[in-house]
Amino acid sequence: MMIFGCGNNISQQICRNEETAIFCCPVPILEVADPVEVHATFSHILWKTENNWEMTGFKGSGSSVRENIPVNWKVAVSENRLVGLTDFGTVMLFEKKRSWRKLHFQPYLERPVIDRASQDQNIHKVDVIKDWHGVRAVKECSDAPSPSENSGQSKNSEVSDTTKEIEFEKISCEDNRVLCLDKEGVLYTGNVPLPVLGHKFTDIAVGKEHNVALTAEGIVFTWGSGMRGQLGNGEICQNEQPTPVHGLRGIMIKSITCGGWHSVVISDCDDAYVWGWNESGQLGLPTKAYHEEPPFKSFEYSCMCSLKSQFTTDSHVPDPDIASDKQRQDNIQSSFTKQLTKLQKEDPRINKDHCKEDVNVQASPVLLDFWCEGVNIRKVTCGDRHSLFLLDDGSAWAAGMNKYGQLGLGHTKPQNEPGEISLKNVIDIYAGGWNSIFITSI
Repeated sequence: MMIFGCGNNISQQICRNEETAIFCCPVPILEVADPVEVHATFSHILWKTENNWEMTGFKGSGSSVRENIPVNWKVAVSENRLVGLTDFGTVMLFEKKRSWRKLHFQPYLERPVIDRASQDQNIHKVDVIKDWHGVRAVKECSDAPSPSENSGQSKNSEVSDTTKEIEFEKISCEDNRVLCLDKEGVLYTGNVPLPVLGHKFTDIAVGKEHNVALTAEGIVFTWGSGMRGQLGNGEICQNEQPTPVHGLRGIMIKSITCGGWHSVVISDCDDAYVWGWNESGQLGLPTKAYHEEPPFKSFEYSCMCSLKSQFTTDSHVPDPDIASDKQRQDNIQSSFTKQLTKLQKEDPRINKDHCKEDVNVQASPVLLDFWCEGVNIRKVTCGDRHSLFLLDDGSAWAAGMNKYGQLGLGHTKPQNEPGEISLKNVIDIYAGGWNSIFITSI
């Protein structure tokens, strides 16, 4: 197994003791061995191995967290927040004073339907009793008895339910919120449950301003801010309650992921559906905001791509004795880009008839038909404004913002359609902030 990383290295999260600010091609990461889980943020990367947790970034300060995070915990990480999930399903927040604090949640109770019709003909069926925020809500007809008329046994049962510890299954977080999923399939944002009747959720994801959740039936729900189309409901608006994405109706979704302001899901047919903000091409669709020159020119970077030597003899590259190092590097990258684009156009995996319309905001889900029908997408992961795609043939592709080299394509220009990364035999991918991580089998 080999680990490669690219993108922002200002805090030395890719390579320690390396002053290069940007790696525009995947470089080997030697500090961590055999990670089983990776969480990348803007300034640091958290690695989980079989024996402990490690952290790279912040210029090497505080790089070891093995004493602070139990290896058997699940975690969710953002730039300024670390949340843990214990074996017992308890959610913990890591404080700045380097200690864990337990988070408490309001219970959400669902009780059986009470039918008193057999007891009194004038009393009709009482609906399911819900309880959240510690307040009971009873919807009933006619003159049903008040809660105070219930038997003592019923009262004791309710008290027992209210004080029962909630066991959580999954967590996800951003700097401004925590999203949790308990073992009963109920969503919690902050410490408040979000009742969605008739659905059990199995997965969650958060963006900068929006949330995505997946039910056991393969239905996708979104809520939060949709001012960049990230809710997928066809509108530019805000929605405070989880609402199904009707554009995916009839399509069984098996996995979800969020970028900063965009979302990508994979169907049970291994197709990718995308929506949201596309200003850098992060949806894999052409965009009107595409720039020929990178908007950030102040960083010096070094191309360390394994394919670089193939293009050093290109006619565009001048004699090394005449050209400066910077000019030679720029010419190598320009040649690399042209050669890679040419290879992609001739690649039989690419659908030459895919949509070419310019899109800046995609407010409804659309099929990413960049690849031919015979290509299966194994995994998608999103950074702040870029996306990584792993195909079943072991190839990895990237699209979107690239001013920190996070796409690993040998340059720092935005990529408004997926471009293939030079690595082969890729078995896993991770994206976050301005970095990308690739794990290969050899």
